[in-house]
Amino acid sequence: MNTASPAPTNQTSSTVNRPSRRTTRELWHEHFGASNSLFHILIIISFLGTFAVTRTITYGIKEGWFPVGSATTGDQHIHHYVWGIGLLLIVGYVQIIVRPGRRGRAISAVLFGIAEALILDEFALLLNLQDVYWQAKGRESVIAVAVAGSLLLLIFFLRTFAVSVVRERRRKPH
Repeated sequence: MNTASPAPTNQTSSTVNRPSRRTTRELWHEHFGASNSLFHILIIISFLGTFAVTRTITYGIKEGWFPVGSATTGDQHIHHYVWGIGLLLIVGYVQIIVRPGRRGRAISAVLFGIAEALILDEFALLLNLQDVYWQAKGRESVIAVAVAGSLLLLIFFLRTFAVSVVRERRRKPH
């Protein structure tokens, strides 16, 4: 039995186990390239990011430190759920009529996440049919976003398990 220590190498410990760029790229394509996982990730990131940015902007407008005011036409305030609905209509139309390739689907996923956040951020207004954004009932919007975000994450993390269960059940007779 040889108990001699291995010969020293010129590599530092930080580069010994680090995968090459090519290996990382191959892993990315293996896990996200041919599946819908990338689109799901893009929806989650754009949804949560848009919600955070939207809340920050609306708070800044309310407190007076954000340099731009609310969107209005005359004296009528245009709520941001309107932009979300418009964006959702466009994304739906493009997906049904144009049926874009992977790049177009990725763009649609981001736009869908943005639209979803803009709409759900004002869920309380839609539910109560009055502007309760900064009132106690306005928490309903935050709860709606928390539920939707949790469901998106839950579906994302459980999707491969669920697919495996379905495949296994189809393979084995009961």
